[in-house]
Amino acid sequence: MDPIGVTAAASSNPSKSGAFLLIEDDEPLRASLAVLLEAQGFRVLEAGDGLDAMAHLAADAPIAMIVLDLQLPRLTGWEFRERQLANPTWAAIPTIVLTGASLTADEMKWLAAKTVLTKPFLFEGKKRMRQAETGMKELKNSVDTLIAIPNQRLLSIAGRNMP
Repeated sequence: MDPIGVTAAASSNPSKSGAFLLIEDDEPLRASLAVLLEAQGFRVLEAGDGLDAMAHLAADAPIAMIVLDLQLPRLTGWEFRERQLANPTWAAIPTIVLTGASLTADEMKWLAAKTVLTKPFLFEGKKRMRQAETGMKELKNSVDTLIAIPNQRLLSIAGRNMP
């Protein structure tokens, strides 16, 4: 069972031979996503900021996919992505951008990401949901694949008491 579409996101590396590098400064969200990925049989490396993530890349660990938050401390997701794209080996790693920010089509093209995941919680209101849905419609023209995981679904799978 693939409750959140992780298998589709990892279709460029179905062998699961490498790890997911999960770069997210929100520890409870990072832990929830790690549990979900591990439940699908993926190994997960975690980083709380862009500098820690760069250390994982520099260590030459086999990485099949990167899940990148853009709003990070120390080295932002934007800065991480710029460094990643400057290295041909690292640039070849498929990257999923996970953000609550609204991105323009130009920003999406610059990120050159495989996917953008963004969908607000129900408690954030209808206005925020409309903004996310409008953004996703625009992004569909700029990305290879777009997978939307409602944050509310993550809560229902992982539970509110998730660390």
